Amino acid sequence: MELKDVIKCRRSTRSFTDEMPTRAEICEMLEYAILAPSASNKQAWKFIIYDDKERKNSIVTGYGSAVIKNAPCGVLVLYRNDVSQNYRMYKDQYQSAAAAIQNFLLVATENGWGTCWVCDLLQPNILRKRLNIPIYYDIIAYIAIGKSKKYLSKETLSHYRDNSDDAINHKRKYLLKDIISFNEYTASDNTEEVEKYIWAKSFLFRIYKRIKNDKIRKMLWKIIKTK
Repeated sequence: MELKDVIKCRRSTRSFTDEMPTRAEICEMLEYAILAPSASNKQAWKFIIYDDKERKNSIVTGYGSAVIKNAPCGVLVLYRNDVSQNYRMYKDQYQSAAAAIQNFLLVATENGWGTCWVCDLLQPNILRKRLNIPIYYDIIAYIAIGKSKKYLSKETLSHYRDNSDDAINHKRKYLLKDIISFNEYTASDNTEEVEKYIWAKSFLFRIYKRIKNDKIRKMLWKIIKTK
């Protein structure tokens, strides 16, 4: 496929079969991932490949996205947080790792594998201790990998307000004209309302992470996911 076709075809898979790529295939995808640009060309990423079900599921014990358990394997992405002066202001460790993740997703798509970029993980201090990750590495995200079982899963549809046509067509939430400006910020957001909205979502998410009652968690998650 041409690059533009791969970009258009890429989807977030949340329902997988048991089929999984070999270690060699995952490593090949990572070879392309690390060709991504990185801040000051530090290339300070690390990757933990999970192809053992028990070890994989252990990283979401107590909290974390069900997508990690649904997928047969995956990759946890780390990046050093002490190699740049901009890591506090512009968090370039996240930017560098994100570029590598996107490369990985596109190559996986071209190779026929479904993926999902997952940031719904255990709190970093817990995950860091559980996996013996040094303090100078930030935990960026997890990439779930496998063969797509059903694209229009309940979880995927929830991201499109249960509209299957929008999900199939990968409908964007905004038109290009609504999100671009030239030479200065001229978008028409209601800034005050947006700030209140973001604050409310963040507050509810903090509560969600602390509550253990499944019924309440599901209710809060439905509210959080609502646009």
